[in-house]
Amino acid sequence: MTVVYGADTQVFNPYTDYVVRDSLLRNTFFLSGIAQVNPVIQAVVDKGYTFEIPNWDPDLDGDMQYPQEGVPLKANKYSSGKQKGVIHYRSNAWGLSGMAKLPLGVNNDPKAVMYSKVGAKVTNAYQADALATLQGLFGAVGTNNSTAAFAPMSIDSGGSGESDFGHEQLVRTRLLIGEDAANLTTQLGIAIIHSDIYAYLEARQICQYVDARDLPGVTASTAAASALTGGTVVPGDISPAFQVMPRIPVFANTALIVSDNAPRVGSPGSYKYGVYVFRQGAIGQGWQAPLKTEEAYDAMQDGGFGQEVIKVTYGTCMHVLGSSWKGGEQPTTAQLADTANWELKWNSPKQLPVARFTCTCPIYV
Repeated sequence: MTVVYGADTQVFNPYTDYVVRDSLLRNTFFLSGIAQVNPVIQAVVDKGYTFEIPNWDPDLDGDMQYPQEGVPLKANKYSSGKQKGVIHYRSNAWGLSGMAKLPLGVNNDPKAVMYSKVGAKVTNAYQADALATLQGLFGAVGTNNSTAAFAPMSIDSGGSGESDFGHEQLVRTRLLIGEDAANLTTQLGIAIIHSDIYAYLEARQICQYVDARDLPGVTASTAAASALTGGTVVPGDISPAFQVMPRIPVFANTALIVSDNAPRVGSPGSYKYGVYVFRQGAIGQGWQAPLKTEEAYDAMQDGGFGQEVIKVTYGTCMHVLGSSWKGGEQPTTAQLADTANWELKWNSPKQLPVARFTCTCPIYV
């Protein structure tokens, strides 16, 4: 077993406390409302490796008819279908030796540090599976994805000829979502972009900004008191997704969430980027096995000082509405990202909740 030993710690003098660096892992999908627990999914994920959810076709078929005497109207059939989703089972563990605490003192407990980072690690793992699912639906950035399940919702799916990130691409992508484009995550709409693209927009000084407290869902009293915290957020508020940024970057009437987990492929100077635009609740989450944290202790290890292990396990799903899973059970993140494992289920692409465009960027960091 690999655990933290005393030799793995850094002791500069007995009075110097460790500086605990904040985790760089983010969970913007969930804080922004892009991914939400879906009650329909939650009702059917109680057992098994996969699940099915029924749905009515989003629109009624048939053109309007012209009444004629003696000619009966034709009744059109209204159809239903179903989507198949898959459960993601995940686990991980972190360990330390009791001897690792000896040179550090009571104020530098590595166990407490590990516990403080478990939440960020787990939520980032959710986001990784969500991004992998999106890649499975749209295909890898920079490749020909004309046969991918969500190809109708993709700009530049051919894998070549992309241009630098710009206003027109973002507007065209939002229009793919159809007449309901105004009902994106907020009145502004929301997109996930890579930090390179944000640096490019900043360098050109073409971003506008709004105050996080002015976003939908923040009460007037909270805004007036400048007391925007996790405890004062109300449903519909996406401000926590922007972490501690007091100003939210806006481009083409779309609020931008900046994440290094957004798709980027290639090499410096020739990177290609994937930019996703969402409706709120585009990704439905359901829990089969809630997140469980366990501790194990073996007092006989390491000369009697013992070894402690922190373990997390969970079973959840990250299902993009309108898609259906065709792959096997207990998929890895790589299998979620495989286009062969997904198919389109909703007849009308404009009812789908997410679209993507591929672009380049002259600045990379």
